[in-house]
Amino acid sequence: MKFYELNESIINVLVPKESTGTYLLGNKIGNNFFIKYTGRSDLRLKKRLIDHAKSRKYTYFSFFLTETIQRAYEIECREWHNAIDLDNKIHPRKPKNLDYKCPYCCKKNGGFKLWKI
Repeated sequence: MKFYELNESIINVLVPKESTGTYLLGNKIGNNFFIKYTGRSDLRLKKRLIDHAKSRKYTYFSFFLTETIQRAYEIECREWHNAIDLDNKIHPRKPKNLDYKCPYCCKKNGGFKLWKI
């Protein structure tokens, strides 16, 4: 996984204008990247990343372009379940008007129990 400096110029070069995908945001200390946020955009990944760059909360990003919204959701869920100590504590929301289920949650006792993989 490659991380890039989170700024508008780099995002404009790397990310297609109308794209679907998942992203990771974080900071670099020494040679290590610490992922602090995972997210996705179902239609405008570039705009979403530029918005994050303007907030200046995080300094680096990585991203995955996907062919489908479902795949973006699955990757976002995977990264969220795998991460430790994210700033976004709430499980990724399902895409609007689509009935996708998180492949990393298991059903137990009538509700969803989250587990880290």
